[in-house]
Amino acid sequence: MENLVYIDFEAFENRTMNDIEVQKELFDLSVSLFEQYHRQMIEAFKNHDFETIKGISHKAKTGASLMGMNNIGAEYQELERDINLQGNLLIKMTRIETLIHAFNECSERLKQYINSKK
Repeated sequence: MENLVYIDFEAFENRTMNDIEVQKELFDLSVSLFEQYHRQMIEAFKNHDFETIKGISHKAKTGASLMGMNNIGAEYQELERDINLQGNLLIKMTRIETLIHAFNECSERLKQYINSKK
C-alpha cells in the first residue's frame, strides 16, 4: 500500500477556491462525517457486513479527495473495488485501521495548514 499520509495542498486550495472560510467549513463538516464513517466501518467489519463497508468507501473516496487526500481517496476506491471483486477475502481489519490512522494524521496536518493561514 502506497504512503497514504499525503495531502495535495494545491488541489485543496483549488477545490476550495483559496477561500479560508470554505476550507474551515469543509474541514469541520468532513472530520465529523469521517468519524461517523470510521465508527460504522469498524462495526460493520465486526459484523462481517462488507456491503456497508463498500457503501461507506464509495462515499468517503470523494470526500477525502476534496480535502486533497488523494491517496486516501484512492485507497477507499480500492477497498470498494476489492469488495466488489472478491467479497471479504482481501479485507482485513488492519487495512481499515491503517486507512483510519492515515486519515486522522492527514486531518491533523490539514488543520494545522488551515490554522496557519489565519
